[in-house]
Amino acid sequence: MWLYEQNYIRLRHLLPDLAGMPMVSRSVRTGCLDLHLTIIERTPYTTILRLTYRFHTAAGVLVQPDLKIRIYHDAQVAEVVTGFIRKKIICGEKDVSIQPLTLASTPMNLPEKWQVNRFLYKWLGYCLQQGHCFRAYSVA
Repeated sequence: MWLYEQNYIRLRHLLPDLAGMPMVSRSVRTGCLDLHLTIIERTPYTTILRLTYRFHTAAGVLVQPDLKIRIYHDAQVAEVVTGFIRKKIICGEKDVSIQPLTLASTPMNLPEKWQVNRFLYKWLGYCLQQGHCFRAYSVA
């Protein structure tokens, strides 16, 4: 439970005015990737949001990592519901394999759930360290 509580705390630092946030926002920091936020659903006790980076490539826009996160306001916890994290294994100068971690809408087993929520914990810490913060006026 500690991990989910820490994710909630970090998200609240990243989103200090969650109730006043527009449905789509962007946090911009000089020298850093823009962090994109989409609020998918708001209810009195939960908020579901999507957090991602957007990479512009010749083939189009690549969103990665791409996490859908549910925040439980009453319990003060947050967890990854679904998402996509891409991992590359590099051997010398050649990609040996690309292993996507895709979380389907079906229930995850405990190791998968821990892994992706641990990733969220680290990623949120990294974003906060870079100075990212969504304000009610930061529209995409």
